[in-house]
Amino acid sequence: MMKTATTIKRDEYICHTETINTMLITLGLGYNVVVGYVFNIKDTEKYKNYLSEFNINPVFRVLVPNRDICITRDKERSCWTAGVEFVDKWYLEQELYIDININICIDNSLETVEETVKRHFVDFLY
Repeated sequence: MMKTATTIKRDEYICHTETINTMLITLGLGYNVVVGYVFNIKDTEKYKNYLSEFNINPVFRVLVPNRDICITRDKERSCWTAGVEFVDKWYLEQELYIDININICIDNSLETVEETVKRHFVDFLY
């Protein structure tokens, strides 16, 4: 039986369980990059520990644009918006990355998605 993230303790957020399952499927298909939407610094060790069982050493990059850009992007999304209160909570959590490990943080406030991928992720794609 293939081990999946669903075998980890259910005290995890379901989004992390699904993200890990998506990672395993995507990597199994031969892709090198998996993008997750919301991620917390406290979870990096959980990801590393779980994925190490598959000989996968994840490389984390966290996009942390400035607060005003976060709010503007949230409001301009074509799907649902999270609202200013959620964005503020998320933004405070993301700032922990900067305090703990600035090397994984990317301020993409002045970039489009395409520019961010080209500048920071192309090396991982090949």
